[in-house]
Amino acid sequence: RISRGAAQVRVHLKIDEENSLKATLTQESAQLMGLDVGTKVLALTKATAVEIAQQAVQQDYGNILRGTVVRTSRADRGGEVTLRLAGGMSLSRPRHGLRVGDTAEAYISPQSVVIGLFT
Repeated sequence: RISRGAAQVRVHLKIDEENSLKATLTQESAQLMGLDVGTKVLALTKATAVEIAQQAVQQDYGNILRGTVVRTSRADRGGEVTLRLAGGMSLSRPRHGLRVGDTAEAYISPQSVVIGLFT
């Protein structure tokens, strides 16, 4: 789904049956990409823009993605966690305090999601 405002475009991407990802971009960027419903895109974000916790704090219009912890490492140095979503996609983030098998959530701001054309 695409919602067009005066200056920004909000894009809703379905990741799997349980999770969707929202991104915000400028009207000009959407126009230059020829972005329309059904356009195949690639969504990227830096790991530092992802917050993973047992329960993520919902912020305005933000993304909450739910999954299961499948890997943790380097707990003695702040650690890193990998969260597997229902569709198999994985997210990684340092500093977490979670254990393998825990259910967790990831928060990603729509402004942190970069959209590119998938060709």
